[in-house]
Amino acid sequence: MRKEIKDIRENEKIYHETFYEKETIYEQGSWLSQPAKNVMEALKCVDITKEINVLDLGCGTGRHSIVISEMLKPGSAVDCVDILDSAVEILLKNAEKFGVEEKINGIVQEIDDFFIKKQRKYDFIVAVSALEHVRDENTFDEVLTALKNHLTEAGVICLIINSGIIEKDKYTGEALLPQFEINMTTDMLLDKLRSTFKEEELIKEEIKHLNYEILRGNRAVNLTTNAVTYVVKHSKKTMQGV
Repeated sequence: MRKEIKDIRENEKIYHETFYEKETIYEQGSWLSQPAKNVMEALKCVDITKEINVLDLGCGTGRHSIVISEMLKPGSAVDCVDILDSAVEILLKNAEKFGVEEKINGIVQEIDDFFIKKQRKYDFIVAVSALEHVRDENTFDEVLTALKNHLTEAGVICLIINSGIIEKDKYTGEALLPQFEINMTTDMLLDKLRSTFKEEELIKEEIKHLNYEILRGNRAVNLTTNAVTYVVKHSKKTMQGV
């Protein structure tokens, strides 16, 4: 792994660990206060009247996993994957707090390697601000294909991915290295998504331009990005084996 990627992952680890120590899911005043609207809309396309399997990549402390689990029938399972053991530890505590611990499987692993030898297929896959943290573009392409191949017959994928990311010092305007392993242009990202899922049923394609302030260590940083939401449903005629 390149030194640059190692540095980015270390910085992101510090950022998220610090954030998760301060912020609690479903409390007002934080982006953890509620699940993303597009994720919950995508879930409506899944038959949750039966037992299903869900995959949450980059689950964090359970912003999406917990509320989804609360909606599922007993016997359903939610595999929650995050690179941070501290995030998964808090996730499991949250699962117990909200009474869904029997449905939640906390998995500490890099997304890059999660699908190796993975046999389970999923009825709903969600990845919010996660796939831009795989190690390189080749791995990104491989993960997209793996997502498609790990869907059940009527499975749904909901991806929210940042693109065209710019980070600048809030006070000086100095351009900084964006702390994301993958930083594609919006057009390039859309081309990859459309190509990979060209045989699937497109449910939603949306681009939102976002601008917000974050802390990188003690440094206030303005981050701008085009957040792409891409939701597809697996087509029966294109079922593929894993």
